[in-house]
Amino acid sequence: MAARAPRLHIKGTRDGLVFYFDPNASVEELLVALEERLTEGIDRLAERGGPTPVILHFGTRFVPEEVLAAILEAFRSRPALVVREVVRDVYRKDEVEQMLRRARMRTEVGIIRSGELVESEGDILILGDVNPGGVVRAGGNIFVFGQLAGVAHAGCGGRSRLIVAHDFRATHLSIGGVHAEAVPPEHYGRGAFVRLEGEALRFYPIGALRTLDLGAPV
Repeated sequence: MAARAPRLHIKGTRDGLVFYFDPNASVEELLVALEERLTEGIDRLAERGGPTPVILHFGTRFVPEEVLAAILEAFRSRPALVVREVVRDVYRKDEVEQMLRRARMRTEVGIIRSGELVESEGDILILGDVNPGGVVRAGGNIFVFGQLAGVAHAGCGGRSRLIVAHDFRATHLSIGGVHAEAVPPEHYGRGAFVRLEGEALRFYPIGALRTLDLGAPV
């Protein structure tokens, strides 16, 4: 009879120890394997050089929060090993739903008037004008096929994005939390876009969208 494959592999790296959990093992098998390896002296070995960082790698296994809590508790009783990171190659349902929301584009047709708010976790496309006092807030990009004379906040989730308008007159705008109070005179009332570069917002004529490498790090 072939020997049963180990349910837990431990690999030493420069950054500490990586615990690889078999994605095909049952929860009970994983917990037993973890306790066996810790009892065998892994924690005593690590203690020689002081607290050792640990990375828990679950691969494609979905790990319920209560199971993860039990695994973390096993390490808390062994101060020589400190869990620094948990790696999972799968997403929870709520994480997938959030990514889908961010990937969608919300489209509004007409005028965004003073006091109105248009908001989305993804991109926003305005087929019309944004009047002074109107607010557009997006987790992604903002595209205004008209006059942008109100307030625009892009990249609200901390992601660097763009604000594009065919007639740029915004009274206030921000990208990724970096703010600008005024549109430079050379771009005011013209087709332009702005993006975050380093710690500042930089404006470009709208025609530069064809040549600028928007995917390059800034």
